[in-house]
Amino acid sequence: MHENGYAAAGVDRIIERSGVTKGAFYHHFGSKKELAQAVIDSVIRPMVVDAFLAPLDEAPDPIDGLQQCLTSQMEHLTPERIVCGCPLNNFAQELAGVDDDFQEQIDGLYGHWRDAIAQALTRGQEAGQVRIDIDPQEVATFTVAAIAGTAGFAKAARDVEVARTSVRVLCSYLETLRAPAK
Repeated sequence: MHENGYAAAGVDRIIERSGVTKGAFYHHFGSKKELAQAVIDSVIRPMVVDAFLAPLDEAPDPIDGLQQCLTSQMEHLTPERIVCGCPLNNFAQELAGVDDDFQEQIDGLYGHWRDAIAQALTRGQEAGQVRIDIDPQEVATFTVAAIAGTAGFAKAARDVEVARTSVRVLCSYLETLRAPAK
């Protein structure tokens, strides 16, 4: 599914690539859709948590935390990862517009991500680290949209530098959210 998309990933191909029997597949999943939903919950959600939510939650400064999450992703970026794209973004682009169950699941994960960023920014406002005149939820929505857009744009261009440039500019934008020094 990650390499070829949901529609192109037939059950027989999934079974062949995974090395399980058809009986074992259907013992665990009633359909390809159930498998994809399990992938979103059991694989992609932990990836988002590990890459963005947990480090942000642990960061003493939310702006530094966001910037570190972003730059850390760039350190591990390869041309092969660009070609396959972000798995969450891929599912969102392919399925959120055509299947209500997927739309709800994907939007829920994006919502969790946005809320975590908004909460971190609110904590930063309370600590005097983030400008008080910004709306944390709006900035969080923009930030997640910028990250998702970066993933899609870099995949379309098949160019690591597109992602690096976008992340560098997003980090510069985040820098503008700092509260003025007292």
